Amino acid sequence: MFASKRVPAVAALLAIVLALPSAFVGLAGDDYYHRALILGLGDLSGKSPILDMFAFLPGGESNARFLELGLMPWWSDPGIRAAFFRPISAATHVLDYALWPDSPLLQHAHSLLWMGLGTYIVARVYRAMPVAPVAAGAAALMFAVEDAHAVTAGWIANRNALLCLVFGGLALLAHLRSHRDGDRRWLAAGVAGIAVGLLCGEATLGALAYIAAFQLTMVGGPLLKRLLPLVPYGALVVVWRLAYNYLGYGASGSGLYIDPGRQPLDFAGALVERWPLMVSAQWFQLPSDIWMLAPRGFQVGMVAFSMASVVGLAAWLWPVLRQRPEARMWALGMALSVIPLCAAFPMARLLLFPGIGAFGLLGVLVAHPPAGWRRTVSGIMVIVHGPLSAVMLFAMSFSIIVFGLAFSTGARHAPTHPELADQSLVFVNNSELIGAYTGIMRSVEPQWGPPPRRIAQLSALTTSSTVTREDDDTLVVVPDGGLLRGSLEQLFWGTGHRFAAGEVVASNDFDAEIRAVTDDGRPAVIAYHFREPLESAAYCFVYWTDDGLEPFPLPAAGEGITLPVTVPAL
Repeated sequence: MFASKRVPAVAALLAIVLALPSAFVGLAGDDYYHRALILGLGDLSGKSPILDMFAFLPGGESNARFLELGLMPWWSDPGIRAAFFRPISAATHVLDYALWPDSPLLQHAHSLLWMGLGTYIVARVYRAMPVAPVAAGAAALMFAVEDAHAVTAGWIANRNALLCLVFGGLALLAHLRSHRDGDRRWLAAGVAGIAVGLLCGEATLGALAYIAAFQLTMVGGPLLKRLLPLVPYGALVVVWRLAYNYLGYGASGSGLYIDPGRQPLDFAGALVERWPLMVSAQWFQLPSDIWMLAPRGFQVGMVAFSMASVVGLAAWLWPVLRQRPEARMWALGMALSVIPLCAAFPMARLLLFPGIGAFGLLGVLVAHPPAGWRRTVSGIMVIVHGPLSAVMLFAMSFSIIVFGLAFSTGARHAPTHPELADQSLVFVNNSELIGAYTGIMRSVEPQWGPPPRRIAQLSALTTSSTVTREDDDTLVVVPDGGLLRGSLEQLFWGTGHRFAAGEVVASNDFDAEIRAVTDDGRPAVIAYHFREPLESAAYCFVYWTDDGLEPFPLPAAGEGITLPVTVPAL
């Protein structure tokens, strides 16, 4: 069965069918951002659908506008940027809105077709390698049913990753053909595939990991000769990166997105932590997505577990790595493909390219079973990444509903009175993403109520805070352990930006006076001096409780309220 020539087509069909439930879940998260931008709705009118679709934190002068609207919190790093150049991916979304603007079902179907095509190409890559047909077939089927692909395939806004898989996979196929036939035209086709892929998304760099790994492990001769075919790919990446910088794209000022080109030392530190997390997530189903929400102590525990898991992985795989060059190729490609992913915070949906190497290596073990305990472990891993993973993929394809509800909870639960359109909606405790999406989603889904004039946030959900009223127009907030304590809060703030006691940050609705800071420069006591009395009709104060979003009971002068850690109601 694994050796059948029909495996690539079967794998593609499996990938589509198992992810099919996601086609019926509608829009989620960034899908609303894209819809508002393409249709020119609300605060995102006037932006370019092609150039700005993935510029979530645009940087420069645009930051001032985002701060004014509350799409970024007041504590955002002044130099923050998270803007990605993905014009081809953006064009596919523009096509959706030209052909079926009001049909999320067809937009999902469009994405699933890319997933199927990408899986088919990966299966062809396995078959093009000098490996046993059984190894290629087993690897293809395990890649097709990988449960980490649920959000990748089922979230419309993540389509860029699928396009990277398609064009990166085509480039890898062309490179293998170039080596086999000695025809430089195939090498040129490989470089062209990477070029197109980089215009789809940065994840295409993962394909280069396998091209480099192939040259280092599967090609004989002097090292310099083996590296020579990599020169045009390297030159292309340099030109792409220079153009990327020149056009104003990249990341900076965020604790979660780290630009290796601009922040090499920060990236090196993140690599130590995030690389083992992602490898452990790929092989041992570590729930990497919870890392961002977990307290620091738990994160450290996850990293320690991941490092130990990687050591165990190496011990298990050592004999096959020593004996078989194709195993070394898949292992090295996987290891290298994880590196660029560490520029973002750990997420299972990033595991497309690492999965190519992981399942290629597991396929080698299927064709050439090891002995003793290693054989038992191999059997368990095949079951986990085969039938169990297929069940999980199908089940998790429904989870996009929960994913979408988490993003939209602010828009759905915020007050609905008509006056809100002329008010600033002040979240006394909140998550930055919930706050930012409240206005965007209401501009797209008016049935939820009017979008507020502006959005403001005073403290986070991930830590308890004491809120005391000082006078008619001042609230003093003391977060336990300081503001920006959790990883999720550091989306808009990086450790390179330190606050100082006595510093005042002005916004449209208030001046945030920082009265004390933590040892690492985070606000510990913040006095919010509002422009008008707190009871003014210009403001609508709300806060999250275990029962949902409720009007905030403004205390009398000198009195305070303690807000516990809260999980917003979906």
